[in-house]
Amino acid sequence: MKSVECVTDAGQFMIKTTAIAFAAITAWFAFEQTLAMAGSKAHRGLGSVKACSRYGNGCVAGPVRRAQYGLQVRLKSGTWIDCKGDCGQALLEETIDFWDSQADKARAAIP
Repeated sequence: MKSVECVTDAGQFMIKTTAIAFAAITAWFAFEQTLAMAGSKAHRGLGSVKACSRYGNGCVAGPVRRAQYGLQVRLKSGTWIDCKGDCGQALLEETIDFWDSQADKARAAIP
């Protein structure tokens, strides 16, 4: 009879261990979801940036978010680009002032 009790105790131990592991994994995933939701709220809290052309091409605006390596701004196409220090300037150079900015960079490169 003692051998039957040992098997029963081992089975109960396995069930308890499995239940504890399952609860821990479930709690971890719930914690990760909470962090993800908090992160998305933080992105919305950064607001947006509006910048006007130096060449008379109008104004452009886009939302700003915090990314792994700094701030990013979203283009009209939906693409997120790095701000490189100034989100307004990055937005201008990649949208309405793109060709004018390219021309300025080319002129600056010629000695």
